[in-house]
Amino acid sequence: RCQRFDFKRIPIPTIVDRLKYIANNENVSYEEKALEYIALKGDGSMRDSISLLDKAQAFCKGECLTYEKALESLGVVDVSEWKKLLDNIKDEKTTNCIKQLKSYLEDGKDILRFVSDFIWYIRSLIIAKQLDDGAEFLEMSKEKFDELKKDSANYENIDLIFYIEEFSKLLNKMKYAEEKRILLETELIRLCTPRTIYTNEAILARLEKLEKSAIIKYST
Repeated sequence: RCQRFDFKRIPIPTIVDRLKYIANNENVSYEEKALEYIALKGDGSMRDSISLLDKAQAFCKGECLTYEKALESLGVVDVSEWKKLLDNIKDEKTTNCIKQLKSYLEDGKDILRFVSDFIWYIRSLIIAKQLDDGAEFLEMSKEKFDELKKDSANYENIDLIFYIEEFSKLLNKMKYAEEKRILLETELIRLCTPRTIYTNEAILARLEKLEKSAIIKYST
């Protein structure tokens, strides 16, 4: 005989409250934004979130746990960097994409995390485009969601879905590849050169882009 127990993910606000309790008891100064981010990276696990908090505290060496230090200690990139990368891809700025990747890797950060977090950022943009009040769904503050909602207006759904599909396929390839960096660099170059992509979605996106360009030119 056995019993089955279904455990649900712990809500982010509950995890944040617990992290605050721990930090206050240990006389650790912090920015609330930093704890919110750590809780989000814990993905509903109290144990993982507390472990990440310990790691971030050790990295700070007694100094205030700021949002920037939390990002640095966990080896991740600020959302503004993802926005910059996505804009560079959309605007076909290959050189900027390669330089951004180079800078990221020179900081000693994980290349698989780079792709994984970028996919999650694009996914968040899609959700923001679909939901008028998706802050709770994405487990983020209303202020951050409103900013994400504003950014999402700069992209078409078909493009965002295409990017998620392509980077998801890339992530699976990279897990078993020796030259992970080369695969990622090649993918960035490919996405910045739309004429090299022959999927139906890519062709349709190029046709829509040409159509918009023609309409603007005709109207002026």
